[in-house]
Amino acid sequence: MGGLKINKNGFSTVELILVLIVVGLIGLSAWLVYSKNNQSVSKVKYSEFVNSIQSDGKVVQVSPDKIASSQDQIKVLQALHDSCSGSDKYVTVSKNVFNDAHGYIQAGDKFVEINANTCNSKLTSPEDGASANYLHKNNNGNWVLDAQSQQSPECSKVDYLGYPSVIIPTCYDGTTSRAPSI
Repeated sequence: MGGLKINKNGFSTVELILVLIVVGLIGLSAWLVYSKNNQSVSKVKYSEFVNSIQSDGKVVQVSPDKIASSQDQIKVLQALHDSCSGSDKYVTVSKNVFNDAHGYIQAGDKFVEINANTCNSKLTSPEDGASANYLHKNNNGNWVLDAQSQQSPECSKVDYLGYPSVIIPTCYDGTTSRAPSI
C-alpha cells in the first residue's frame, strides 16, 4: 500500500510559500489600517467654532485653520474654545487677528496675548467687545488660558508664570524683570 511520505526535513517548499503568503497578507493588512489612521490624523477636519469678522463687518463662521497661519496659532484658538463651558464655545476674532500687532502678540514659544471674544454664540455681532486673552504653553506643549481682561489682567493671576513685559508691561515695575508680588 502506498502511504503518505513523511518529509523528515521539516517544511516543504509549498508549505513555506503558504506561510510566507499568510504572513505577508497580515502585514499588508496591518500597514493599510495604520496608513489610513495616520492620514486621518494628519488631515484633521476642524469644526467651525471661530467667528471671523470680515473687512466689511460681516461675521462668518470658519474653522481655525482658515485664519491661522501656523499649527501653534490653531492650538491657541483651540485652547480658547476649550476654556468655555456649555454650548456657547465660539471664539470671535478679526479675520486678520494674527497679522495685527495689537490683535496678537507672541513672545517666544511660551506666551501669547490675543484679542478675542470667547464663549459666545454662533451669531456674534462685530460690535461685541473683544478681550485680551493671556495664554502660556505648559510643559506638555498645550496652551493654557490664564486670564482675560478688557485692559491689563490682574497681575496676581499671571504672577510667576514668567510673562515677559512685551506682553504685560503693567505687571512690571522699573526695577524688576518679572511681575511683582501682590
